[in-house]
Amino acid sequence: MTYITLEQIEDSLLKSIMKQSDIDEANEQISYLAASKGISLTRIVTPVSVKLRRYAIAYACMIRAKSYFGQQPRQMQMDGGGDAYERKYKAYLAEVEKLENELVVEDFIGFRSKPQSCISIPLARA
Repeated sequence: MTYITLEQIEDSLLKSIMKQSDIDEANEQISYLAASKGISLTRIVTPVSVKLRRYAIAYACMIRAKSYFGQQPRQMQMDGGGDAYERKYKAYLAEVEKLENELVVEDFIGFRSKPQSCISIPLARA
């Protein structure tokens, strides 16, 4: 199932190197998380919640950044040293871990409003 697309990646460093396989893996991760919470894939609402979309995008960016860090030529490294992809990886890893701990069933299946009880009070003039 498709929950996010390549077009939703906005990170200026990673957007041009993002691959469809990263998006596919992030979409599969959503399915895995749903299953781990006992949620049938047919119950996942689309478009997905903002938090779930943020999780999937961060996951895709994390795996793409991980595949690139350590491969940056010296002249391409950030001011003050350090690999930009490694920094991106660590930032997205922290975001993925944070969001994964915050995700609840409602983020997958949507918010279901509870049926409202209807109270009828008869009015009569005295």
